[in-house]
Amino acid sequence: MSGSAGVRTVLAVAALALMSGCQADTGITMHGDDDEHPLSLHSGGGAFAASAEDRAPGGTWTTTFGSFFPCIADGDGPIVIDGVDWTSDKDLDPLSVRVFLRSFDDSSSDPIASMRGTPLQDGPVALSGSIHEGVDGFRVERTCADSADNSGQTEELLVAVKSDEGGAHVGDLTVRYTTPDGRKFGVVSEWQMYICGSEAPENLCDGNPAT
Repeated sequence: MSGSAGVRTVLAVAALALMSGCQADTGITMHGDDDEHPLSLHSGGGAFAASAEDRAPGGTWTTTFGSFFPCIADGDGPIVIDGVDWTSDKDLDPLSVRVFLRSFDDSSSDPIASMRGTPLQDGPVALSGSIHEGVDGFRVERTCADSADNSGQTEELLVAVKSDEGGAHVGDLTVRYTTPDGRKFGVVSEWQMYICGSEAPENLCDGNPAT
């Protein structure tokens, strides 16, 4: 997978309690990232920490996290994405979170685990395919079975997180969507995304903003 130096995968799986059910007063059925509901992100679960090396003291840092692949797991399409939500740990609120959609040929290019900067012009990694900000209204038409063969046009959600020197966390990434018959759901990813900093968990970053 593509990614900048200083970014490391934390292999320990982060425990995340997901409650399936209908959110009160919203009519949205929440579910985990599995193949038992209409939409999957095929992102798996765990924690990913990006280092803050080379960041000037008192400055800011943006890391883009990827490898979220919306696909139809059960039923018919197209499925329409209505929006994206997330949570963050206390003292690790990001300065900003921007969501992008990347469309590329996965038979000739790799997805992004993480990269420094945003997916647009200011990132050091040149990404293939087309990229635009915002996912509301996107129509998911590719099935997860088709996505598994790595041979064709696919879409990847990219999450650009901006942090100060304390670090940042984005978790419980939730993609809200509507099925062709009008039902509304939210698929919750188990991935926990961290930018290292002075307030970040020591087991991920050793408490060092320059980890």
